[in-house]
Amino acid sequence: AEFHDARHERERRVLEQKLAQQAEEERQARIAQEKRDAYLRKRHEELDQFRQQQAEEEAKLRALQEQAAALQAEEAKRQRKRNAERVAARGEEYHRKKEASKRRLLALQEEMA
Repeated sequence: AEFHDARHERERRVLEQKLAQQAEEERQARIAQEKRDAYLRKRHEELDQFRQQQAEEEAKLRALQEQAAALQAEEAKRQRKRNAERVAARGEEYHRKKEASKRRLLALQEEMA
């Protein structure tokens, strides 16, 4: 009976040791999984932050491009206005010279008459 009890005790200790080892392996696996999860969360947060910064930079770029386009349109408008003023001034000068020529011609005609 003592032999049977000792054998039973040894089996119980081996079983407890196996259970303890299994519990430790599960604990280690859980810790490793938590570390992986934390790492992945951190990487996702960094990726989200990067995407946010990228979106902000793209918005700034679009605003600058729109501003540049508006300035170009404004400059083109000023250029067209200057060109129109130049054309109008040339037209006025042409008409003044034409009128002066007519007056000279009339004056010569009167002198000849």
